[in-house]
Amino acid sequence: MASSSPIPALKVLNQTSISPPVGTIPETTIPLSFSDLMWLYMGAVERLFFYSIPSITTTHFMEHLLPSLKSSLSLTLPHFFPLAGYIIYSPTPTPNFHYHFSTTNSIPFTVAESDDDFKHLTGDDARSVLRLRPLVPPLPPPSGDETTPLMAVQVTVFPNHGVSIGLTINHGACDGTSTANFMKSWADTCKSGSAASFITPLFDRSLFIYPKEFDSIYLNLAMKFRELISNSSIANSSNKSTNNEAKQDDLVIGSFWLSKDEIEKLKQWVSEEKEAVHCSTFVVACAYVWTCQVRARGWETNRIAWFGFPVNLRGRLRPPVPEEYFGNCLGICVTSAEVGELVKEDGVSVAAEFIRRAIDELRDDALRYVSTWPEIGRTVGDKQPLSVAGSPGFRVYDRDFGWGRPVKVEVVSIGRNGAMSISEGRDGEGIGIGLAASKQEMDKFRLEFAKGLQVLENFS
Repeated sequence: MASSSPIPALKVLNQTSISPPVGTIPETTIPLSFSDLMWLYMGAVERLFFYSIPSITTTHFMEHLLPSLKSSLSLTLPHFFPLAGYIIYSPTPTPNFHYHFSTTNSIPFTVAESDDDFKHLTGDDARSVLRLRPLVPPLPPPSGDETTPLMAVQVTVFPNHGVSIGLTINHGACDGTSTANFMKSWADTCKSGSAASFITPLFDRSLFIYPKEFDSIYLNLAMKFRELISNSSIANSSNKSTNNEAKQDDLVIGSFWLSKDEIEKLKQWVSEEKEAVHCSTFVVACAYVWTCQVRARGWETNRIAWFGFPVNLRGRLRPPVPEEYFGNCLGICVTSAEVGELVKEDGVSVAAEFIRRAIDELRDDALRYVSTWPEIGRTVGDKQPLSVAGSPGFRVYDRDFGWGRPVKVEVVSIGRNGAMSISEGRDGEGIGIGLAASKQEMDKFRLEFAKGLQVLENFS
């Protein structure tokens, strides 16, 4: 159960900004693709990396660890310079949005100290979203003015316990693949003490080939959001989530783990129920969480349950887009099933089959549903779908800044919409799941999750 104690105050020690070294990057403008526009107003991604450093003091961190953290970020930014820039709306000659970097741009960088319970925050039990959110830096939402900042960083010291690095990135800036490349580069540079050799991002928009009518579809959508925000009170808020603070008070994030052995048993279970069907680790893990959630919610059996997740298009397009491509190169995969099918004894197999089919439909034409994604979003949005953030392929637990591997990585932004996050396990194997839900639903979900694992123990 989440802690009911008051939220400990956060002491801000220092607020500054980090820029690329002077003269390394000229003023640059890069157009947004339809995929960038699609995510521009969908909210920022907030991710927390926790590191255990039991003997750490604030003074030692400020004097010995912080300088290399800042300098390595500065050395990394020339390779990922859009993150230090803005997204600019240009009304003429035709309305459009662009990344824009000027030599005066920088990233907000906050250093704070917290006396909150480090063990609780990095545990698996339900933790209040309101306890985790102060550890990620605020980033103004896209507004109706000329510029939109893209990234902010906050480092928080927990004396005698550890450190957290909070990262907030406007989703319009880039997708999880690009963010993972950035974090790997920053961590490797910090650990090595010099500019590390890493995959150099590619910004050439001609590498991402798609029908150009998609640009007009998502430009119109972005313009509608821009107009809405310009004419609403949201434009005057520094954080969208504060408008729903009463609702947020009941939201918690819980952590769940599927070992390598449990994943293999899930795959065997699915393949026996659905002959000749091979499912990936991602598919069976998501199928298991989806069915556990539906059971926990106790919905009527004739209700339709929805599940959706972003898909990396880089390797699915012809010609393929290089993995080094920086920005958003994502599709959306959505599927649904009757609750009655998902809560049956073979519900995991049913769920896996629906998810696998949705992915398979993208093999022949990964962009086949692009023009209908806005309508799908409007249709599904109010039906409490389970959506996914992250990927085991991002290898978030490999991010070592010289202090060892993180003991916990959380995607705090799933607390906005009751989503799930997925990553590799803490030891690099298996799967880690983060789930956001109400306190009552989380308790029920934990029971369903545990019951399912008991069934797996008897499976061979």
